[in-house]
Parts: sequence; structure tokens; C-alpha cells
Amino acid sequence: MKKLLCVLVAAAAAGGWAAELRQVVIVSRHNLRAPLGTAKQNLAESTTNKWFAWTSAPGELSRKGAALETAMGGWFRDRLGDLGLFDRNALLRPDQVHFIANNMQRTVATARSFATGFMPEA
Repeated sequence: MKKLLCVLVAAAAAGGWAAELRQVVIVSRHNLRAPLGTAKQNLAESTTNKWFAWTSAPGELSRKGAALETAMGGWFRDRLGDLGLFDRNALLRPDQVHFIANNMQRTVATARSFATGFMPEA
């Protein structure tokens, strides 16, 4: 399988195989989040290092995680624009982009933050 993949990539790079990028599916987990656990658990027991004070509730996406996810959305916007999927400065329509998350705070906040970076004009 690895040899076949290398051949396809080499053929595409040499211009021997024309392909058109039409869509991209990105599957991702949440970004940086507070540790899972309750206030009753002593996180200090799991390491000798000192824990800093989390600004989010246990298991929720942190502010730093949201900022990182927004940056990642911007990175994907730039790369997919470079690949010709759409004009980098285009105003994307709702039928062109879909963000899906379950109902957990960290996944909804991750999708929202990614969307903010990917579609800053929205």
C-alpha cells in the first residue's frame, strides 16, 4: 500500500495524473481543555509538578484551547485556498461549509473557534 501511495503522489507531482480537489473532510478532537475531574479530586496527587489554576470548568475547552483552534481554522483556510478549493478571500456560503459537533461544551466550543478562524468574515 505504501508503494502504491508513493507512485500516485509521484505521478501527480510529475503531472502524469490530473486531479481536482473538490472537498475536504477534517476530523478533529477538541483542543486544550481542563482536566477531567471533579473539584473533590486532588489533581496534585497525579504529579509532583504544581498545577496552575484553570480558568474553565473540568473537561471544558480552555481560553488557550479556543485561541489555538481559531489559529488552526485560519491555517486550514489558507492551505485550502492555496490548493484552489476556493478563493482565499471569498465569502463562503452556508452550503459550502459544514461544522458538526456533539453537545459537549468542549466540542461545540472547538467547532465554533475553528469556524471563527476558518471563516473570519462570518
